[in-house]
Amino acid sequence: MDKIDDLRKQNADKLRLELESSRKEFVESRFSVLSGKGKNTSILKKLKKNIARIKTVLNEKEVIDEQKTS
Repeated sequence: MDKIDDLRKQNADKLRLELESSRKEFVESRFSVLSGKGKNTSILKKLKKNIARIKTVLNEKEVIDEQKTS
């Protein structure tokens, strides 16, 4: 899991790839927990928070880009 400062240093394309992989990992972990194969439910909370961090940084970058173009 990345800290928000580390995420802010990355470019938007890399963040989008990381967001996609985090979402995929969340879905896989959720299915494994629901099917009874996975016992570690705390990973779901961590993944959700990481996804939220990435989305926040992406939104910040979009706002900054819009301000630069106006």
